[in-house]
Amino acid sequence: MCLGAVLAATLWDGPLQLKAGMVLDVNSFVAGCFMLITGVQVPCMGVLTRYYASFTGMLPLGRRSEWVLRTLTTDRVVTAAAVLLLLGLVVFGSAIVQWLQGGLGNLTSPHVPRAVVAGLSLIVIGSQLGFGAFMIGILEIPLIQKGFEPPGLATNTLRSAKPKQ
Repeated sequence: MCLGAVLAATLWDGPLQLKAGMVLDVNSFVAGCFMLITGVQVPCMGVLTRYYASFTGMLPLGRRSEWVLRTLTTDRVVTAAAVLLLLGLVVFGSAIVQWLQGGLGNLTSPHVPRAVVAGLSLIVIGSQLGFGAFMIGILEIPLIQKGFEPPGLATNTLRSAKPKQ
């Protein structure tokens, strides 16, 4: 994830000449964005897996997993996802506006293709995080309905969501 973010950030302003005949340009920028997307996907899957395993008691709670259970609530992750999604729409929208201003012809600015890829990458990452957050919420539903208490947690947002008995 970090390598992709650094590569994309480095190439945002344009090509980077490494040495004679060796230039990193749009293709490298796209590769950096794909690395960033993958770098978000993999930890998200790990967090989902660890969240569910800790929540159901399949794995013991550790300091980090307890922090995940307390901190990464559906609402918080969906909020972060919405911010990334909106930022992606703004960046992608700016590329569309520049293309429209150019009469829908060939693009001469090196920033437009980068804005398209960066904007779409942010949209993908925001969508992934949002759906991942909803997945956490869905995984909790049967446990909440059965009155399941997560082992070892002193406070949890789920306890307030349990049905009244």
